[in-house]
Amino acid sequence: MALIKADFQFIKQQLNREPRGILEVSTRCKTSHPQVIKTKPIFDKEIFPTLYYLVCSNMIDKVSKLEAQSYIKELQEKIDSNQDFKDRFLVAQENYKRERNALIKNPSQLNKSQKEALKSGIGGVAKLDKVKCLHCHLAHYLTTGFNVVGEEVAKIVGTTC
Repeated sequence: MALIKADFQFIKQQLNREPRGILEVSTRCKTSHPQVIKTKPIFDKEIFPTLYYLVCSNMIDKVSKLEAQSYIKELQEKIDSNQDFKDRFLVAQENYKRERNALIKNPSQLNKSQKEALKSGIGGVAKLDKVKCLHCHLAHYLTTGFNVVGEEVAKIVGTTC
């Protein structure tokens, strides 16, 4: 979805900072405001391993409360104990990496630390079988429809504000 000036201002207000490297608005909430944005993986020669950002403050607050209630730990236990769930989680991680890394022009020009950062998964996690940020997983799920962790979060917080 195209990014218009009003979207940029809304995102800036929601994040309390100047947004950088926005490629598009990936999803919108029921009020038509940006809900998830897609960003460049490299901006000003700096690596940003997170491709999708949740920018709706209502959704961010809901997910933050889940994280504060140790929901990451609960989901990690599910990954560790349920092979089917883990396999689907790992597929989502690989899909995410593939999509993000395909946006990089001239990957051969990256330095060693930049290349290493691009091995990370959702939320910049180094170990792909670990959960780091529920906001990132939900943003990925809302955009692609395929992320088992994001789907579990959406079952609790919903898919729109």
